[in-house]
Amino acid sequence: MEIVDYSHEMLDDAQKYVIEAGLQEDVHLHHADLREIPRLFPDEKFDLALCHNVLQYVENVPALLHNLILTIQPSGFISLVSINRFSGVYAAAFLRGNLVDALASIDARTTQGILFDTH
Repeated sequence: MEIVDYSHEMLDDAQKYVIEAGLQEDVHLHHADLREIPRLFPDEKFDLALCHNVLQYVENVPALLHNLILTIQPSGFISLVSINRFSGVYAAAFLRGNLVDALASIDARTTQGILFDTH
């Protein structure tokens, strides 16, 4: 398994989990920008790429997706999870069970991110 992140802090956390699970031989960490993925893995094709909570921080989403596609097997998958205009509504309604907040946030132009506590 390959993990790519530009954040030293995120990679440090990942390294702790890898060591705790005893997976040092199976998990490789790469400090790099996601735009570098084709350069990092020029001859490898993966079955799956997870791109979770990344797209909202990327300036050129089509370029990122193109780079991911270059590293995926023809029968492979890309899993994308991203904050979008409905995620705040869903979080209020389903995660917090607060329909009043859900209704109030339907037309909101921004939402508060939970993971990194940013708008």
